[in-house]
Amino acid sequence: MLRPSRVATPAPDVVDVLEELRAFRLEVLEQFQSLRQLLERNRGPRDAADITLLFMVIAEVIGDRPFSAAGIMAHQQASAVLRDALEASDVTTARELGALCRRVERMPISELRLERVGTCRDGVQWRLRVHESHTRAD
Repeated sequence: MLRPSRVATPAPDVVDVLEELRAFRLEVLEQFQSLRQLLERNRGPRDAADITLLFMVIAEVIGDRPFSAAGIMAHQQASAVLRDALEASDVTTARELGALCRRVERMPISELRLERVGTCRDGVQWRLRVHESHTRAD
């Protein structure tokens, strides 16, 4: 049985690859930390004020009629107020608006509540209704 008398050192190519991997790992970590800081700033449609403004504008423009996220995105071409509210909420696609609708479904939004009422070829149909606590007489 042969015993090595000394520990083998890695070949220079392996050392270079390991250094590159370490550098790459640090770069990815820095990018991750930057993205995390952006998310922690509480920007975008996560802001309660942006969400409230957006759905108040949708209620003003659409009323209590059913709508789809795709329909709202198409309607923004005819409504500067809606376009501005979508922009302020950082919503740029129907998919983003649909995800936001799913997130706030059945939650009170100011005096409104968003409800899923069905589906159509454009996707899920939503309707904004006056929140129950705002319709009760005290």
